[in-house]
Amino acid sequence: MRASPYGEGGIFVDLELAGPARAAQTRAAARALARALPHAEVVVGAGCVAAFGVGTFDDADDALRDVARAAPHDDDARRVVHELPVVYDGADTEELAAALGATPRELMALHSGAETTVELVGFMPGFAYLAGLPAELHVPRRATPRARVEAGSVGVAGGWGGVYPSASPGGWRIVGRTVADQFDAAREVPARFSIGDRVRFVEVDSLPPAPTPATPSPVAAPALIVAKIAALVTVQDAGRPGWRAAGVPPGGAWDPTALAAANLAVGNAPGAAALEIAGGSVELLALRALSVSLDGAPRARIREGETLRVPSCERFVRVLAVSGGLDAPRVLGSRGASPSVGLGAPLARGDALGLAGSEGPPRAGPTVEAPPSPATLYADPGPHFWCFSEASRQRLFDAVWTRSARGDRVGVRLDGPPLAIDHGPLAFPVPMTRGAIEVPPDGAPIVLGPDHPTTGGYPVIAVLRRASQGVLGRLRPGAELRLRLA
Repeated sequence: MRASPYGEGGIFVDLELAGPARAAQTRAAARALARALPHAEVVVGAGCVAAFGVGTFDDADDALRDVARAAPHDDDARRVVHELPVVYDGADTEELAAALGATPRELMALHSGAETTVELVGFMPGFAYLAGLPAELHVPRRATPRARVEAGSVGVAGGWGGVYPSASPGGWRIVGRTVADQFDAAREVPARFSIGDRVRFVEVDSLPPAPTPATPSPVAAPALIVAKIAALVTVQDAGRPGWRAAGVPPGGAWDPTALAAANLAVGNAPGAAALEIAGGSVELLALRALSVSLDGAPRARIREGETLRVPSCERFVRVLAVSGGLDAPRVLGSRGASPSVGLGAPLARGDALGLAGSEGPPRAGPTVEAPPSPATLYADPGPHFWCFSEASRQRLFDAVWTRSARGDRVGVRLDGPPLAIDHGPLAFPVPMTRGAIEVPPDGAPIVLGPDHPTTGGYPVIAVLRRASQGVLGRLRPGAELRLRLA
């Protein structure tokens, strides 16, 4: 196996496995890692595992020895078996059947005749990668992904089966649809599928109605109303760690330094919920007297009935903290919104915001500085640094990159010279982390943000340091930056 650091406080273990034994051996390695590092988050990929919140790489020496000794055991008796009703009327059913030289009925029989195993959970909350489909269904993804795949869509791609728990862009071949109940944040165990579970598909003529999602509890008495909005504005806090194994990204503020500074300035805990304002301006009407801090500036008093204007400035992401903290619904331990995975939504004109607590004394916090141009961001080598040519590794740290306009809280593209992948793009999903710089086949790096997918198929050449992740959030599209080895 190959073990390496994975950003600050993370380790990555490539078990270098292939074939039928991969899933069982990976599960055994993940169990060994979780036992040896009980306070870490363990995320499973295809033939690889990662742990986050470890400390230093040297702290994991004993754990890695346990992983090397881990052996799969027969856990069939404890596996949960799920039967999913499927209506085989997918958008790709007829085309895929024709490509295989089969009828749609024969395609349905192939798919429903297999018993699959959940090898990993990732991509989005509750999305299970199912291994064990017949070889005839090992087909590539669509050349052009769809802009929207509906929740409950049943797909195949790259040897895997899967069900979309929520609507999402996607490139899998859609063969049918089932009930979209694979993930519900209100359940005690949000994800329906766990690694090692078995899944069988059963052909039906019609589906039962989908479960009604729980209605979030109302917030406290409103203290602010959104009067005007010309930005992506969300409520953010310190995030929701502990759920990556279920496919839920950690979320949290794009700029944790600004979040802590603004909260401390108004007497809140550093990770209290505040407003994140990305790429524009917002106006808020105060329904009561409040204290606020913008980006850690000394607190200011806002009178009842006064309008608070937050203009656009040289920083792309800004943070507005309000005394007492904001009272958004708490989902999986966080009040923060991760709209890309269906947890919360951006604010809109007319939305009301309540307060979670009372005002406390202000405290000194970290300094939030506007980054210079070009900004300098620091990174560590990633787990796939070795996949890239020496010229590409050098280019990553020599070039002046531009923050692309193509980006959001999931990830930000960097425009610059393309990076060549010596060993080809990875075919299988691997664990991902915030700050990971992944490189797709076109060679344009993508820096993953707080709402990143928990697994991905592109190699990770480097990982931004935590302090630099916040700096990236401050950079507007078009800003220049350099990467340096930490």
